[in-house]
Amino acid sequence: MAKKLNIGFIGGTGRCGTSILRRIIASHSQVATLPTEYKITIEPEGVIDYYNSFSSSWSPYLADQKLKRLESFLYSLSSKSIVDKSIHYLLRIFSIFGIPITPKVYLDLELSRSIPSYLHHVDTLINELTDFTYSANRLGMDSYTLHPKIRYASFATKSELQPVFKKFISNLIKDFLKHQKKDFFIEDNTWNILFANDLLQILPDAKFISIIRDPRDVVTSLANQPWMPNDKSKVAIIYNDIMSHWLEIQTKLPVNRWIQIKLEDLTRTPEKELKNICSFLELPWEAQLLEMDLTKSNSGRWKKEIHNHETNQVLSLLQENIELLGYE
Repeated sequence: MAKKLNIGFIGGTGRCGTSILRRIIASHSQVATLPTEYKITIEPEGVIDYYNSFSSSWSPYLADQKLKRLESFLYSLSSKSIVDKSIHYLLRIFSIFGIPITPKVYLDLELSRSIPSYLHHVDTLINELTDFTYSANRLGMDSYTLHPKIRYASFATKSELQPVFKKFISNLIKDFLKHQKKDFFIEDNTWNILFANDLLQILPDAKFISIIRDPRDVVTSLANQPWMPNDKSKVAIIYNDIMSHWLEIQTKLPVNRWIQIKLEDLTRTPEKELKNICSFLELPWEAQLLEMDLTKSNSGRWKKEIHNHETNQVLSLLQENIELLGYE
């Protein structure tokens, strides 16, 4: 009988406390976590993207494209050259002079450093998804491809893809845990809750912790992030869409597979909240979980940072979720 995969997903809207909760739980003697978000599952062209799109839109050419994009994406998470890193520092100089240019994609991840067997598992996955490869040159193939080839994959349903992706992710995480000499893996990829149903299909042993925070504080913090608008009204619209989608997803999740906590409760009564989380994850309680300083959670920061000219519109947009989540 295959060993159970112990994995917990911490998720939320972003800027709601997922990172700090991951670091707290990772201080547990049995828990390991990667130093960064690993992106494998929920990024565009990642595992969930392929899992959902392959059977809903299939042709031999689409299969070839989806396979190559998945392979390219997974390889981009592996490691980066000295040249890529040198260019990154050059681009930082450009940004100082007001010329922002994006660096090499996923520059800081380098999963092969944390999971030495990473590329082996990627190659195994792509081989299992591919029926065969043949030399060919079709209209629409990537420009200037040397010795062009097409990967062929027969039509497959999600139920047929599920064991392939389960094996891939499980083997990666089990190898990482073995390397770390730990038993439980915890992650906090931003917006993973939006894919909770798919993740649970692929990894049926997984558990989800949703962490929420005062919507006004979340929007205030998100507006300062480089990956969000700096217009708080636009951020509020994005926040509402994420939360609305998550509230719908909750209704379809098994009740024993997810819990929800408030960042403010974690700050005020950390021992109570963390003991509840340990019980949910089936981890023994350890007192060192209380050692992290939670006094800088910036609760109520919105009162200083949502300015008078923004107040009515932003608060009006958020009012329904403020009441629904109990922050009135």
